[in-house]
Amino acid sequence: MDSSLDESMIAVAGTHCDVWVLVHLSNVPVIKAFHVTASGVDAVPVISNCGNFQYSYGSPGSMKVSPDRKRLVVCSFMGGVELCNFDPATGVASNARGLSNNDADTTNKPVTTYFSYQACFSPDNTKLYVNTSNTVYYGYILQFDLNDTTLQTTSIVNMDASVSQTDVQLAPDGKIYFFHHDFSTDADVAIDCIENPNLPTPACNYKPYAIGLYPGSVVYMGLHNMYVKPLRGTVTYVGHPDTGICAPGMDSIALYAPAGYNHYIWSTGSTAPVLYASNTATFILRSDNSCDVRYDTFSVKKVNDVFSLGPDSVYCTQSVVLSVPVQNAQYLWQDGSTASSYKVYTSGTYSVVVSELGCVHADTVQIGINDVQQALGDDTTLCSNDRAIQLTLNANVPAGGQVMWNTGSVIPTITAGAGTYWVTVTDGACVGTDTISIYAQNCNCKATVPDAFTPNGDGKNDVLHTLFENGCPVSEYVMRIYNRWGNMVFYSNDLNNGWDGTYHGVPADAGTYMYELQFILGTNKGNTLHKKGDVVLVRLAFEHYTNCNKYPRIAPPNTMKAVFSFLKNMATTKPAMAIVIPRQSWMESLPSSTHTANIMATDATFTVSRKADIIADLLSLGMYGLSKATNKNEGRKMPTVAAMAPGSPAICQPINVAAEKTGPGVNWPTAIASINSLCEIIPVLTSSLSRKANKT
Repeated sequence: MDSSLDESMIAVAGTHCDVWVLVHLSNVPVIKAFHVTASGVDAVPVISNCGNFQYSYGSPGSMKVSPDRKRLVVCSFMGGVELCNFDPATGVASNARGLSNNDADTTNKPVTTYFSYQACFSPDNTKLYVNTSNTVYYGYILQFDLNDTTLQTTSIVNMDASVSQTDVQLAPDGKIYFFHHDFSTDADVAIDCIENPNLPTPACNYKPYAIGLYPGSVVYMGLHNMYVKPLRGTVTYVGHPDTGICAPGMDSIALYAPAGYNHYIWSTGSTAPVLYASNTATFILRSDNSCDVRYDTFSVKKVNDVFSLGPDSVYCTQSVVLSVPVQNAQYLWQDGSTASSYKVYTSGTYSVVVSELGCVHADTVQIGINDVQQALGDDTTLCSNDRAIQLTLNANVPAGGQVMWNTGSVIPTITAGAGTYWVTVTDGACVGTDTISIYAQNCNCKATVPDAFTPNGDGKNDVLHTLFENGCPVSEYVMRIYNRWGNMVFYSNDLNNGWDGTYHGVPADAGTYMYELQFILGTNKGNTLHKKGDVVLVRLAFEHYTNCNKYPRIAPPNTMKAVFSFLKNMATTKPAMAIVIPRQSWMESLPSSTHTANIMATDATFTVSRKADIIADLLSLGMYGLSKATNKNEGRKMPTVAAMAPGSPAICQPINVAAEKTGPGVNWPTAIASINSLCEIIPVLTSSLSRKANKT
């Protein structure tokens, strides 16, 4: 194909499944690039007038291309080294820059590129390694920094007289190798290596004798040529819109392969350029030629969107909804709306077109609307407040319709009072009816809380209730009661559950308490009422409780007379005290002139309190055979227990009580009495009545 070429020749991959074969003329600085494609070798080369020197006939040399295929180095054993730019798309070499001045005189330049035979680029395209020597054949490896545009940054990787002018080759492992020739024996003894060619010297790590050779091996000048293959072309992925097989009427659809490719393979295994699909599925096609590859994806769906809006109809309602029973499609109604359903309010003709994957179906329907639906409203309660109530009721009567109320009225609107009303409207075959009940109530009734109550078990005023007028509607009722310290002693949200005067099951002290009410009167849920006030809890004189059944009783008059006489004598020195009242049965038998009291309680000590408002001390006698009770407050002697009945058990037996003087001028009455059981009576005199006794 050509002649007058020097030793330099190299193959370079192009940009689109092609290869360039580069040669250098021996007599002129010209590089020729022959284009090799799947069609063959182009006999007309691309010519680049590149370089400043021409090779002498027969002069050895080489060419190398950088890994990124953008630079080209040309070496001549008698001409030096030139660096060119290269375009793999066009095969053009340009911008040649010499790395040698072609001066054979090495007197002032001990290391030159004049005798350069081979060169090699680093993997990252930033370094150039040149195998050269001086006039006495000393071997050198020079490193050029290609980031320096002046190409003056040069360093010596090695200087070894035994290294011959051999090929310098970048291997697939990213390292650069060359032969180590021993001139003394004229034999190749090893392969040297530059282990990190991307780094500057000495970090590039020149390693001589990296690989030993089998004895007798001789490779004097070059390594094998590197295999060059075309770069793969483009890989394209194409997704096609979903395609529909419109049923009924269509059995299959044709899927076509793209033109410009030599080979086809479908996901079904077919190699034909056309595939006929008859069912819902996804199909993938691979198309390729000698360079490019393309993948096409086809999604096919069998579509059967035949539908109906129903028969022509008349509806006795205000509206009707027409729905298309087809999902994931496009809808177009007669007025341009695009929803899958359509709400009809007036009589007329309605139609829709449904489209899916190129399949189109349509339907039309006649709709009549005769709205006779009635809505008189919910049953309601109105505030009469001693006045007649009136409510306007309206029937829905279409043009041409007839109305009939249960009152006999045949007009659309009536005025109603309390009672139940119904209406019937007829229009052709359509009939509508509705019923409503209207109730009247007093919404202004009053709530009253008594000023006082006496929770003593006599059946009169024992429980505190909120009092409402008869028939008054009450809802969301809440009552709270607080003592004078602000503690809540009672809570109820039940109108029928009042306060019985106890707190945690124990009778509360007599006195004044504050109540708080919250409730709604009538039907107006937004009108919540609040009421606050005071109530007095009153306890009658000498209330007592039987421990067994918890029912309160009142001491008889004779007992009260005896106790009041006793309290009158005690009041001068005892601002407050506690006393337990005995059973009436035996007290009734005592003479009223004798100041008698049988004292019993649940604590082993009878304690006199000096606090005027507290009278809660109790006396317990004889449960464990105690012989005395002492005053813990001030050391005064208190009533002395004479003895338990001889031979009697320690509990539920008669008790003998004798009194002694408890203070100057004050005597306890002397008496002996008995009770049946300790568990039968625990009567308590409250503080309010003690204060009344002190005033007696």
